[in-house]
Amino acid sequence: MEMTKDLLRVKETEGRGRALVGAQPLRGGQIVLRDSPILLYSSLPLISPSLHPYCNHCFKTLKQPQTQVAGSSACVCPWCSHHAFCSSNCLSSASSYSHSPWVCQRLRRLRDSPSPLSDQPLERQVQARFLIAAYNLAIVSPSNFQMLLSLQGQPDDSAAADTTAAAHFLHCLISSLCAPPPALQEQQLFSVELSAALLAKDKLNAFGLMEPFSETSQRSSRAYAIYPKASFFNHDCLPNACRIRLCRR
Repeated sequence: MEMTKDLLRVKETEGRGRALVGAQPLRGGQIVLRDSPILLYSSLPLISPSLHPYCNHCFKTLKQPQTQVAGSSACVCPWCSHHAFCSSNCLSSASSYSHSPWVCQRLRRLRDSPSPLSDQPLERQVQARFLIAAYNLAIVSPSNFQMLLSLQGQPDDSAAADTTAAAHFLHCLISSLCAPPPALQEQQLFSVELSAALLAKDKLNAFGLMEPFSETSQRSSRAYAIYPKASFFNHDCLPNACRIRLCRR
């Protein structure tokens, strides 16, 4: 994570909270921030009959998402066979961070038929993905989990008021199917209140990783990412900055 020196500063704006603003005039094409996500998760339905067409780590489009033929670089999670990866490197990286055995087992239990999520709207399924990813962050990177909790967004904020019902439903569901992360259980942090707080953070801070532009279909997100610094950028209908996603291989 790198913020170009003296180009940006954090400012408290009444009614909008903390935000990154320019500290001096900026040139067109100038890079003002480099940031890596602390949390990255799929925006696609949790309950799906087939593999998703994206790598579950870098979210690049897979050329052969449903095969493991000789010579193909695509590979599938060995534990659930439901999540595909574009390479063994992405599978290895995900296995120790975003798609750990703990995550894989929880997602599998939420997906197993008959799943209480099957009659829920897509938004609930995606929120379930997010909560599992956030709880996992407390295991694999406690410092990043605390960073996530420090971001703007509270359950009692007007913009996040509708997360209360979702938090109760999802917390009860996840608690009934999955043991909570040991780190949260030991500190007695695993609660409806924590789930509501996390959903509020996600609502105000997540960036959509968009599908490529198409003239024949509506553009949608393939994944969501939460960045520790870029989350301070406020939305504007006439933006004067753009985000460019770089994938490391």
